[in-house]
Amino acid sequence: MDQLLSSIMNSQKTSTAPSSNPNTSATTADANALLSKQMTTSNKLNDLIDNAAKMVFCGPGSECEKKQVTDSLERKYLNAQLNVEIAPLQLESTKKNYYIYKEGRHYYNDLIEKELTKKVETIANVITEKFNEEIENANIMNSYYNTIQNNSENTIELYNEYLKKNTELHALIKGSHGDVLTNDRKTFYETEAIDNSSTWNTVLLSVYYILIATYCLSLFLSPNNLSILKKILILIGLIIYPFIIHKIVVSLYNYFNNTLLKNTETNVYLNI
Repeated sequence: MDQLLSSIMNSQKTSTAPSSNPNTSATTADANALLSKQMTTSNKLNDLIDNAAKMVFCGPGSECEKKQVTDSLERKYLNAQLNVEIAPLQLESTKKNYYIYKEGRHYYNDLIEKELTKKVETIANVITEKFNEEIENANIMNSYYNTIQNNSENTIELYNEYLKKNTELHALIKGSHGDVLTNDRKTFYETEAIDNSSTWNTVLLSVYYILIATYCLSLFLSPNNLSILKKILILIGLIIYPFIIHKIVVSLYNYFNNTLLKNTETNVYLNI
């Protein structure tokens, strides 16, 4: 291909040599056009040859083809990352150039000031909202703390009250136990006294009936001036005397107590 181009160039140079022919300029122009077409054709052929060589050495599915695709995708990925990183700066730069050129620097400065003010207000609103939320949470926690504190104080007060009541109850139980022991001793002594009284009552009653029997025998066997009726009445009176004397004495005591000793101190044990 290079030899063909060289021969064509040489022939053109020979044909374009100085001549007295008037058609020399026209022939030179045609030769240049032909040379340009030939160079274009040569470039296309070179591209075709390169692509064919690539197809031969880097065919579909080969490692070379995979590497080329991988490198191409990596370059696109890196370029996309770079564009993302520099996009805000490019946007800000183009925005600045546009507004300064169209409206002037004063307008651009006012625009930037308004945007910054709006951002500051937005940030301030977010901070204020968060601050108010934290204040509300703090108030809730403070309320919980006060409630817990009051419950703790009430619990301590209730504990002290129960401790005091337990102490009093312990003393009361101890006193009651002493009273029970005292009452038990008192009951024992009273029971013993009652038993003794019952024993003496039985003894005295036996002696009384023996005396009555002796008196009755002497009354009927020994001579006396009493009639039979009187003797029988005396005998009946002596027999029923032990059964009625108690009721008579109690009746007289109650009458005496309710009339004469009504407003004076009385022994409560006598009314049991």
